[in-house]
Amino acid sequence: FPRYQIGESLLPANMPLFAKLGVAEEIERVGMEKWGATFVSPTHDRISGFQFADATDASMPMAYQVRRSEFDEILFRRAQRVVMEARENCRVRDVEVGDRKTPPRVLATDRDGTTHEWRPKFVVDATGRDTFIASKMKIKRRNPEHNSSAMYGHFRNAVRDCGKAEGNIIILWFDHGWYWYIP
Repeated sequence: FPRYQIGESLLPANMPLFAKLGVAEEIERVGMEKWGATFVSPTHDRISGFQFADATDASMPMAYQVRRSEFDEILFRRAQRVVMEARENCRVRDVEVGDRKTPPRVLATDRDGTTHEWRPKFVVDATGRDTFIASKMKIKRRNPEHNSSAMYGHFRNAVRDCGKAEGNIIILWFDHGWYWYIP
C-alpha cells in the first residue's frame, strides 16, 4: 500500500459506517467534502442538482471524494490495528469456499515465493472486476444487456463549481452512456 486506483466518490450512508469502524477522522483529513450531485443533459441545456441533505435522510448531509489509494490504505491499516492478520505483497493463488462442515481455505504466495495457507471463518472476494472466486468457480457470466467500457483521465486546473458545490460529482449523460467528473 498504497496502490493506485481511480478515485472514489463516497455516499453519505458510508459516513456512519466509517465512524463505527473508527476511520471517520482519517477519511475527513484526506477527503474533499461532497454535499450533493449535479446532472447535465447531453446538450448542456438542462442542469439539475440535488443536495444530500434534501434526500431521504437529512441526518447524512455530506460525503467525501477521496483518492482511492489513500482510502484503501486507511481501511487496511485500521483492519491491521484491530482485528486481522494482514499480509502485503502476497498474491492469492487459490480459494476453496468450503461448506457448513469445512471452513474455507486460502492459498497465497508472498514476494519471496513462500506459500501460506489460511482457514478463515469466511472469505470476502475484494478483487473488484477481477472477480477471483467467481472466475475460479466458472460462475461469472457476462450480461449481454450491459455492454460497457470505461476510461478515465486526470486534468490539472479544471474548473469546478463554487462554494459548497465545489466537491460535488458532476454527471453528464448522452444517448449511449454517461460520464462523471469527480473533483
